[in-house]
Amino acid sequence: MLPSFLSNENLKLVIFGGKGGTGKTTSAAASALCLAKLNPSKKILLISSDPAHSVGDSLGRHIGPHKVSVDGIPNLEALEIEPVPLLEVFKKKHQKEINEIIKRAGFYGQINVKEFLSFSLPGMDDMMIFLHVADKYKYTWYQPQEADIIVLDTAPTGHTLRLLDMPQMMDEWMDVVDQSLLKYKIHPRLYRSGSKYHEGDRVDQMVEKMRADFKSVKEMLTHREQTEFVPVLIPEVMAIEETGDLLRALKDKQIQVNNIVINRVRGSNGTCPFCASKIADQSESIREIEKAFEGYNLIKTPLFPYEVQGISSLGKYADVLMDKIQTIEVEANTNESGVSQVPATSRPSIDPDVKFVMFGGKGGVGKTSMAAAMAVHLAKTYPDQKVLIYSVDPAHSLADSFAMEIGDKLTPIHQNLQSSIFNLQSPMPNLFAMEIDSGHLLHDFIEDYRAIIRDAFDTWESMRETITELRFDRNVMAVFARTVPPGMNEVFALEKITEFINEKKFDWYILDTAPTGHLLVLLEFPNLVRDWLSRAYRSLVKYQVQIALTNLKELGNRILKSTQLVNKIHDMLTNPEASQLVTVTIPEAMGVEETTRLIASVKRLGVPCSNIFVNMVTPPSGCAFCSSKRGGEQRYIQKLSQKNPEYNIVQVPLFPNQIVGVEDLTRLSEMVYG
Repeated sequence: MLPSFLSNENLKLVIFGGKGGTGKTTSAAASALCLAKLNPSKKILLISSDPAHSVGDSLGRHIGPHKVSVDGIPNLEALEIEPVPLLEVFKKKHQKEINEIIKRAGFYGQINVKEFLSFSLPGMDDMMIFLHVADKYKYTWYQPQEADIIVLDTAPTGHTLRLLDMPQMMDEWMDVVDQSLLKYKIHPRLYRSGSKYHEGDRVDQMVEKMRADFKSVKEMLTHREQTEFVPVLIPEVMAIEETGDLLRALKDKQIQVNNIVINRVRGSNGTCPFCASKIADQSESIREIEKAFEGYNLIKTPLFPYEVQGISSLGKYADVLMDKIQTIEVEANTNESGVSQVPATSRPSIDPDVKFVMFGGKGGVGKTSMAAAMAVHLAKTYPDQKVLIYSVDPAHSLADSFAMEIGDKLTPIHQNLQSSIFNLQSPMPNLFAMEIDSGHLLHDFIEDYRAIIRDAFDTWESMRETITELRFDRNVMAVFARTVPPGMNEVFALEKITEFINEKKFDWYILDTAPTGHLLVLLEFPNLVRDWLSRAYRSLVKYQVQIALTNLKELGNRILKSTQLVNKIHDMLTNPEASQLVTVTIPEAMGVEETTRLIASVKRLGVPCSNIFVNMVTPPSGCAFCSSKRGGEQRYIQKLSQKNPEYNIVQVPLFPNQIVGVEDLTRLSEMVYG
C-alpha cells in the first residue's frame, strides 16, 4: 500500500526532515522519483533548503540554484536554493520602495531605519527559501506554475524548526516597517522628508504584498490536504528522542504528519556475528519507535550493502517506498566486495597546548560521540585537569550519549554511574558536561530588552507633554529586538563559556557543534552579530541623552559587553594556539563531499583544523554484506585522503552496538586514542 505522500492526488508539497544523517536526502530524492513515475503528466520539482546541500551528491550530478533536468526522467527537475542571492535580488527589485521607506521614517530620535533596512535582514534569507518554494507552484493568469508537486529536502531538525518559525518572525519584521511608517502617515506635516504620502501608494503596495506572501507561506505549510511533512529517523536512541521533539513542534505549528520513515533497518545476513549484534541492537530501538509513534504509518526501509547514490540505486530505494520490494532484505552486490588500498589508520594529532576543541561535520556522523570520547580520554589522561564538554546544538545529544540527565547546569559526569569498570569513589571527578539552551538565553535577552524599553519610554512619556511620537519610537525599538540575526543565540551560549575561560574554571573545553550548515553560521556570525549589536547600541545612546535611566544604561552596557565578546570569540576560534576544529565524517560519497566543502570553508575562515575522523567504518569480515559495505567505504576513504593529503585521517570502526554511556565512550576513546 502506498504511503499518503505518494498516493494523495491533492498533494502539492512534501517536506522531508529529521535528525542529521538519517537519510533525509535519500528519502526525498527517492520519493521524487516515485512521484515522477506515478504521475507522468505532472511536473515534479526536488528542492534542497539545507545550507549544506547534498541533493546533487545523492543524484550523482551537479545541481545548482537553477532548475536542471534529472537524466532519464522527463518530468523531474531539481535545484538547490541559495537564499543569499535571492535576498539580494529581492532588495534590488524593491530598492525604490526601500529608499522611500527610509525617507518617510527618517525623523529625529527613532532608530536609524536606513541602517535597519540596509542590514542583512535577520531571517529574511531563510524566508527567501519558502517564498521561492511558494513561487514555484503559484498559478496566476500571467504565471503558470513551475511544478505540480514539490519535494523539499530540509536541514537537520534544529535548523528546520527555525525555518518553520520564519513566517511568524517575518510578521514581526513587518511590524517594524509598519511602525516606522505609521508616524509619518499620521503626521506627515511634521516631517521634512521631501516625500508626500498617498494612501495605497507603491510603498503600501509593497508592504501589503510582503504580508500577503508571508501569509500564503503559512497557509501553504498548514494546508492539511496539500502539504505533508515526513520525518526520517534511524533505529537509534538519539534519533528517536529528537524525532519526538520534532513531532511535537510540527503539531504545535499545525503541519500535517501521516508517515514516518525508519531508515537503514538491517535484515538477516546468515551467521555473521557482527550483523547479528547490530540487528539485535536495532530490534530494541524499533520496538521503542513502534510504541512511541504508534499513531503514524511507519515505513521501514533497509540498510543497503552499498551507498544509495545515483538514479539506479535510488530507483531500488523508491521500489521499497512503493512496496514493490516486499522484504527489507537486500542482496549484497558481490562485485563491490573488493577493498582498495588505504593508508593505515593513525592516532589523532592533538596539540596538548590547545585547550579549546570543536567537533564539526555533517549531521548523523557521530560528532557527539567523538566529542564525548575525547572528553573522557582527556579526563582520564590528565586527572589533575578539569574538562568541560558542552553543546550549542539546538538538538542536544550529550545527555543521550552519556545516558544521564545533563541540561543547562554544570553536571559532573561521575554521578549516577553504575558501571563496574569504574572506581565508584572517584570515577572521573574532573569531567563535567553542559547543554546550553541558547534559545532560552536569547528569549530572556529579548524579553529583558523589551521590558526595559517599555519602562524607559513610560517614564519619559510621563515627563513630557507630547507622547504621540514616542509611542511609535517605543514600538519600533521593542520590535527591533525580535530581528536578531542568526548567531545571536550562540553569542549568549558562548558568553557563559567565556566567563569560565576568564575565571580559568576548566583546563579543557570540548564543543559539540550543530551540523555543518549551522556550524558555518557559528564561525561566520561575528560580523553579522557585531553589526546588529552596534545598531542596537547606537539607538540606545540617542535616547540616553533624553532618558537618564539606570536600566537603559545597563542595557546599553550589556549590549556593548556582548559586542566586545563577539570580537574575543572570533579571535579565539581563529587562533591556532588557542583552538582547533576536529572534522567528523562517514565513509560515504555525501559525507566525503560535504567534508571537503567544510574543510575549504574553515580554511577560508582561518579556523585551524588538522584531523579528519572517518567514523562508522565497517570492520573486516567474511560476511558478504559487510565486505560489500566495507569495500565501498574504503574507496571513499581513499578518495578523501587523496583530496586532503595534508590532513591526518583517523578511521574509527563501527561498533556492534549503539555507543551510549560512559563505559561505551571509554572503549571508544581507548580505540581512538590508545
